[in-house]
Amino acid sequence: MKVIAIIPARSGSIRLKNKHRLKLGGKPLINWTINFVSKLKFLDDIILSTDDRYIIKKNKNNKLIKIFIRPKNLIGKNIKTIDVIFDVIKKYEKKFGKIQTVILFQATSPFRSKKKVNLAYKKYINLKM
Repeated sequence: MKVIAIIPARSGSIRLKNKHRLKLGGKPLINWTINFVSKLKFLDDIILSTDDRYIIKKNKNNKLIKIFIRPKNLIGKNIKTIDVIFDVIKKYEKKFGKIQTVILFQATSPFRSKKKVNLAYKKYINLKM
């Protein structure tokens, strides 16, 4: 059983065009999340779910993440994140095996505390036992 992180990054933002690519502090917004999640030791895999060709191209050689190209039926402003999560779970389990836990990391929330995420995960594990 595995613990995975899912980072959804849809292209075609309406209010802020290409928001996941925009630079914050000198690096693209999506990279803040990828870099943060890559440092979490309890994760078995990191999945980037996107239809953005630029993001795919920039991250295709990153061995720390798996890129799942989002299907056309999950692209658009009215798509719910939960539907994207279910799509990733279905594809992942078919290819890599059963998932125990999914943690969602939104690229639009780049400021996180590693200490707090680790503490939250420890509390989650203790509650499951």
